[in-house]
Amino acid sequence: MEIDGDPSLQQAVRFGLFHVLQAGARTERRAVPGKGLTGPGYDGHAFWDTEGYVLPLLMYTCPQAAADALRWRHSILPQSRDRARTLGLAGAAFPWRTITGEECSAYWPAGTAALHLNAVIARAVDRYRRVTGDTTLEADCGLEILVETARLWVSHGHHDADGVWHIDGVTGPDEPETWRASAHAVHVPFDERLGVHPQSEGFTRYAAWDFPATRPEKTLMDQATYFQLYRRQVVKQADLVLAMHWCAEEFTPEQKARNVDYYERITVRDSSLSACAQAVMCAEVGHLELAHDYAWEAGDHVGGGGTAGGPDGAGAATPAAANRIRTRPKRWVNSLPPPGRLCAIGFTEGVALRRRAVPRPRDQGRRAVPPRWTPRNHTSMSTDEVRYATCASDRLTAMKSIRMIARLVSTDQPFS
Repeated sequence: MEIDGDPSLQQAVRFGLFHVLQAGARTERRAVPGKGLTGPGYDGHAFWDTEGYVLPLLMYTCPQAAADALRWRHSILPQSRDRARTLGLAGAAFPWRTITGEECSAYWPAGTAALHLNAVIARAVDRYRRVTGDTTLEADCGLEILVETARLWVSHGHHDADGVWHIDGVTGPDEPETWRASAHAVHVPFDERLGVHPQSEGFTRYAAWDFPATRPEKTLMDQATYFQLYRRQVVKQADLVLAMHWCAEEFTPEQKARNVDYYERITVRDSSLSACAQAVMCAEVGHLELAHDYAWEAGDHVGGGGTAGGPDGAGAATPAAANRIRTRPKRWVNSLPPPGRLCAIGFTEGVALRRRAVPRPRDQGRRAVPPRWTPRNHTSMSTDEVRYATCASDRLTAMKSIRMIARLVSTDQPFS
């Protein structure tokens, strides 16, 4: 991947590529740890970072390594089925943090609530097929992952009195037909008054967070209790913004612009999972200089700037977020202008071996956002310290996962 216009960012991207390939290219059906091979952070455990941030890059550069990582996920299905039964759910609930397949989260509510992991894994299985054209993974083990995660979502959700499906309960056992009904009835909140999507139901009605009274040199979790944080409009890391990146076709351009502006005001980026997604979306809606700043922040995480125990997989996978790569059947789409002062971004696709350069357009001028959170070296929080609430990315990735299954199977197909 080549960046014209910022040699230092180019170096950071190459360093990120090195970390991803070092940690992921020879996993050989073992987990890719959250910190890769860079340090002791997270104790070698694997998280959703693998499928969400690392594998998209490996699919284009080293597809066999991506397939191996997904086959490792399949190998821990027995433990994941046991975990689902423990939670009173059907299908398989993959562990939030693990090495051997058992749930290792020390913070039980977060480990239990982090079900979006399962949708991200299913999304990675589908993306691998679309990117590489290789159907053997899906035939060998991918379909089983898709079926078991869809079973989980359907058992976790419920239809309300109006037939709208919510991810907070239990539904019926007629799997294929239930998948179709659930996928088409997913409730995605929208605030008509503000013209934005709440990241969880009622979020935009919460009280405002007192940012002037907050110490920017410390993470929010180090200076406020969960009780204070969960009832205020403050966001630890990109959530709705990440949903727009991953499920771009579910939002209009106007919705994307309004959502980015709204959440830019209240996102503190206390996780390295945040800046790379914000860079992508800021570039898409026209905040090119801000996108450049976020690309730099993501690169700083790659270099370990402020991250205890080494850079994590999200920062190391900065190259995957530095350019919008969207895959559709039989076509490749790139809709992201180079951010800020960059002149062009070019890269070689490992699968198709095609070199693509993206010229820098004129800044669209939508920079009317208030000053963001005071710049600082962001110490990455424990991944367990996540908000115990159903988030926007949960709903949308679950909806896409269930829709995908509904297309793959017929109503009369038997399941084991």
